[in-house]
Amino acid sequence: MSKAKNIALRILQILLCLLFLGTGISKLMSRPEVVEGFREYGYPNHFYLLAGAMETLGALALLLPRTAVYGAAVLSMVMIGATGTLLLHSQVLFAPFPFSVLILLAIVGYARRPQSMRP
Repeated sequence: MSKAKNIALRILQILLCLLFLGTGISKLMSRPEVVEGFREYGYPNHFYLLAGAMETLGALALLLPRTAVYGAAVLSMVMIGATGTLLLHSQVLFAPFPFSVLILLAIVGYARRPQSMRP
């Protein structure tokens, strides 16, 4: 991978890390608007804590090139769930954001996959 592509990928990883750290920590802090949002979508009590833990751990994993593929995989599952939740609750206008983040995570995951997974 060229140096410019590696730098661009690193910047993307850091930006995604910051995004997910912010959302993950707000869930782990049980912010009232987060709790209410999960309740409105019909998720079980304290499910937001699981989502917050996945977001926080996935965000931290994105920081290291060696673990970035695993962080991207965990966060991709979160984004698939977020996109599906919005579509199932007729909030189609909001679905492109988590779907776009999913695409960015797929780019990181693909670029940072281990040598054993490369052709």
